[in-house]
Amino acid sequence: MTSTAPAAAPAASPPASPALPLIFVSHKHADSAIADVLSAFVRGRTGGRANVFQSSNFFTQGPRVGRSLSVEIRRAAAEACVVLLVYTHPDEDWNYCMWECGIASDPSTPEAKIVAFQFGASVPELFADQVHVNARNVLDIQKFTNELLTDPAFLPGFPTALTALASQGPEVREAATDLFAKLQPVLPSADPDASWTACPYIRFDLDLSSAALVAAAMSEGKTDDARALLLAKCTISEHARAADQLFGVTEFTDVTLQGLSRMAQEQHPGEGQEWFDSLVDQLVAAATSRLPTLELRGLADRSSTGLYAPVLTGWQRRSNTRCTQFNVYFVPFGKAPAAADPPPSATGSH
Repeated sequence: MTSTAPAAAPAASPPASPALPLIFVSHKHADSAIADVLSAFVRGRTGGRANVFQSSNFFTQGPRVGRSLSVEIRRAAAEACVVLLVYTHPDEDWNYCMWECGIASDPSTPEAKIVAFQFGASVPELFADQVHVNARNVLDIQKFTNELLTDPAFLPGFPTALTALASQGPEVREAATDLFAKLQPVLPSADPDASWTACPYIRFDLDLSSAALVAAAMSEGKTDDARALLLAKCTISEHARAADQLFGVTEFTDVTLQGLSRMAQEQHPGEGQEWFDSLVDQLVAAATSRLPTLELRGLADRSSTGLYAPVLTGWQRRSNTRCTQFNVYFVPFGKAPAAADPPPSATGSH
């Protein structure tokens, strides 16, 4: 009987390729058009070397049929090595996007990089120290494109770059120009809403360690030490109409409380500082969790016609920025007194 040859062993399966990096596009539903542009750009320019998860687009690695949306998003956010956060207007509800970024940033999951695409004047305070890209700035888009396509350090956990393109090469510059051009038609309005304050407004920030020192000095009866700390450490972080209308300058963000006093003296030489003493007294009280006592002590406006009294309307402790914030409005309450007539010169003798 003729023996049959043993069946040939099946060909060995090729080794499984390592998992592709996952880039998660976090966005609000209203910003789906922006997310579409970013997702398509990543897929197209990386040649499929990265997976993209965008829940609002079924052409990306979005939620699977029959699966819970929140479960799928949680899974993808946990697996992502990069999150592209589409951040438009700060006055909208960002809780869900912050939840997605929080899962991606969870130390119990693989490291993820948050890249905030900024379409307005700010990024979330929580991610202020993270990478952010001003989508209206072509240089920012060029930097992002170069890092995405050529920097091996861009993808945490993946040792190589997504493409073999040369850093800052012509292909990278062309890709950046293309992304910038495609983003422009879907950009939200730069200033969709306008706000206006009835009175000049200043917000002061005092870091929490300095606030604790102020409180300690006051508990020991060292009022002068507490005031000195405030003068040196309390800085202006936000303002509306106050800089120009009251102090004759265009900008004074990061100016200290002491610097504000000097500005007033330069604007109105010889004018009393009772308004400033009242302001400091209110800040000292707030820094020690006491209700401030209001005294109407006026600061003249730039034209020296109206008087404005500083009124502390509220304060809050911000753990994310580790500071106490004080909101101060300069409330108009009267006209500035007319300059006194010079004394008559002496004539004749008695």
